[in-house]
Amino acid sequence: MKRIKFSIILILVFFVFGQIKGQNKPNLYTFLEVQKAIKKGTRSSDGKPGNSYWQNKADYKINVELEPKTRKITGNETINYFNNSSDTLKKLFIMLYSDYLKKGNARNVEVDPYDLDDGVVIENLKVNGKTIDIKSEKSPAQRMGTLMELKLADALLPKSTLTLEFSWNFILPKITQIRVGTYDSTSFFIGYWFPKISVYDDVYGWNKISYDGDHEFYNDYGNYEVAVSVPKDFIVWGTGMLQNPKELLTDNFYKKYVESMTSDKIINLVTSEDISKGGITVNKSKNVWMFKAENVTDFGFGTSDHYLWDAGSVVIDTKKNERVLINAAYKKESKAFVEVADLAKKTLISLSEKLPGFPYPYPQITSFNGVYGMEFPMIVNDGSDDRAFDVFVTTHEITHQYFPFYVGTNETKNPWLDEGMATFLPLDLQVELDPTFDGNARAVKGYSKGFGGKNFDIPIMGLTENTSVDGVMKYIMYTKSSTALRFLKNTMGDELFKKALIEFISRWSRKHPTPYDFFFTFNDVAKEDLGWYWKPWYFEYSYPDLAIKNVIVEGNSYKVEIENKGNLPLPIYLSFLTSEGKKEVYEANPSVWKNGNKEITIEMKWPEKVSKITLGNSIIPDVNENDNSFLLK
Repeated sequence: MKRIKFSIILILVFFVFGQIKGQNKPNLYTFLEVQKAIKKGTRSSDGKPGNSYWQNKADYKINVELEPKTRKITGNETINYFNNSSDTLKKLFIMLYSDYLKKGNARNVEVDPYDLDDGVVIENLKVNGKTIDIKSEKSPAQRMGTLMELKLADALLPKSTLTLEFSWNFILPKITQIRVGTYDSTSFFIGYWFPKISVYDDVYGWNKISYDGDHEFYNDYGNYEVAVSVPKDFIVWGTGMLQNPKELLTDNFYKKYVESMTSDKIINLVTSEDISKGGITVNKSKNVWMFKAENVTDFGFGTSDHYLWDAGSVVIDTKKNERVLINAAYKKESKAFVEVADLAKKTLISLSEKLPGFPYPYPQITSFNGVYGMEFPMIVNDGSDDRAFDVFVTTHEITHQYFPFYVGTNETKNPWLDEGMATFLPLDLQVELDPTFDGNARAVKGYSKGFGGKNFDIPIMGLTENTSVDGVMKYIMYTKSSTALRFLKNTMGDELFKKALIEFISRWSRKHPTPYDFFFTFNDVAKEDLGWYWKPWYFEYSYPDLAIKNVIVEGNSYKVEIENKGNLPLPIYLSFLTSEGKKEVYEANPSVWKNGNKEITIEMKWPEKVSKITLGNSIIPDVNENDNSFLLK
């Protein structure tokens, strides 16, 4: 009877897997929203954008003024919104990110009470030229959290556009420094600062997740024309390319700026001595710095009247001979920041030539000296500490230019995808730039000793907008996800992994992929269903724990039985040691576990007499190292 049941089960398994293979559907638990998108043809089971893929777009023209003494930011903007979907939109959702500091709003982070205020003050709103009543209880514009729901008098039809006009103001926080803020009385970084149409996509519809100060962002692509008005002596660095440097900089500094755009060497464009002498910007009470950026997801800028400025450039795409401008803006007290422009240059070269091996896709990159680290298109806001920290934060934040900006992943729902990439991709470069910084070993230590196998070690795909940084987010999205990518590369081999990654970038550049598009693309390029790897690493409760179960010695043959207690496919690293100090190593990649086996036997033939066998090393996590060694008599 048992044999009959076993045969039936086998038949069913072969039938089910045969059906999946026949339909070219990867064997993964797939969200219903993604299944529907595949059925509609906007997505596909091979990871390519579907034949019916679409995404909406918003172009922004913004005029903004910063008043340093009061930290008041006043702006007006025009948004041209393009509904490229096949859906009729009866309402829009507007993101007002700075409302996370509005009194009474919910947030997941601790903020200084001094910075709580009335949030974003909307002075005027027009839809297609018609003024909207924003004050009455029956207003079509209703606010909740950091969202404004705007009901349209005339629905926005498929393949049509509308125009929004906003006038608004808010106060930049003085003490709270979450991704943006005030760094001294005349130095500021401004991000998430203007009314912005939320994403309406083919999988989830409207993004109606209120910003809580904790989770990051999800934005549509568009073109930006931004004019930033600041008092004289202030310099502005921002997303995109500065359009009017000759109107802003005095002759000597304009010449150095132009020189930097073709210089292989880093130029000290503005020095401490220059700041003391003054006369860097033209002698007007206010200057308007004008920027343009095409096909990006956001705009951020930093400004100061006493920051030093280094600049240079590098040829990234030798075929086109196009240069990328590199800027570093920093306070003189940040001693380690003097290297940042050069570190940025080396980062761009490494990302373009090694991993991911895809040319840096933007015309410039700026590192602005703020606090901690945060990415924006073409500009990063970085703190400064010692050299190791500056190496890490510079390489990490610049890597974000690929994810989530060039490849428009959803940071709110799937923060592990961009943070995992930004942590993993520059690991080798970081060691090269500073041998004291070993990101692999740090990650493994945190994984093994910090959270691996504990109650908050959730599956990576379980990390969504509903989880908090203080609980699980930072461990899962940085450490676990980067480790999964590192071992995936180990499994596939360098060449195939790189090929798959470049294909993913190429397919989804300036589009909105889900994690499934990532999984399916790698399956497609590898010509293999990697579900055996995706499931335990991304979908299931698993943890890193390999153990030496037993060793059988037969002459010069050593048979080592290894048990996978935690169910994660991990690499094997066995060290065979003699009492005289001799050592022989056996290595295998995680594919040894692809058949779902819980145990494997490794045979090593070595004429030396082995006294001890150890399992693992400093870059392979293991929550219990007590069963990783075996003494031989």
